[in-house]
Amino acid sequence: MGPLVAATEVDTLAAAYGAPLRRLYLLPANDYLFYTRQEKMLDRRGEVGICLRRPNGNFLLHTKDLYPGLYRLPTGGIHWHEGVEEAVHREMHEETGLALHNLRFLAVIGYEMHLHDYVLPFVTYLWYAEEAGGTLRADGVEVAGFSELPLSSFAWIARQLRATPAPRLAWGAWRAIAHDIAHELLTSP
Repeated sequence: MGPLVAATEVDTLAAAYGAPLRRLYLLPANDYLFYTRQEKMLDRRGEVGICLRRPNGNFLLHTKDLYPGLYRLPTGGIHWHEGVEEAVHREMHEETGLALHNLRFLAVIGYEMHLHDYVLPFVTYLWYAEEAGGTLRADGVEVAGFSELPLSSFAWIARQLRATPAPRLAWGAWRAIAHDIAHELLTSP
């Protein structure tokens, strides 16, 4: 699935948390998506995405100062020197103040973002988790707020993301994919 996915790490995580779905998407990118992802690759080898189920059964969504009012699943970078599982716990604690348990490895989503003759690879490690404690709070740096919705709303969230106006149109289409996969996997028996 590309140079950003360490097969041995994925195998180890799969043994502990379940075998993930593996998908690769070829995405047309605009300048905004391509160059913001390229810049982020300087300090990360991909990201974790977390479908965090709250005690009330709803899933946590966040919005950031960069796109206020547009809510989506929490994601966060995996630093080059850290493991995927470590990033899951670190990112959730940093961005939400919450601890996790009952983790399940849902998917490894690979992307090839195409802009003109250039291709930029990226990967999202998608997880399911349940809240294990802590106090929900925004990080004060990037996260501007939270919302909670039932799993049945994920298709609607994906449609909202795909309708994001320029210059974030390609970004919204890219962000929608994790919501589609989460809905698919978490509603399957």
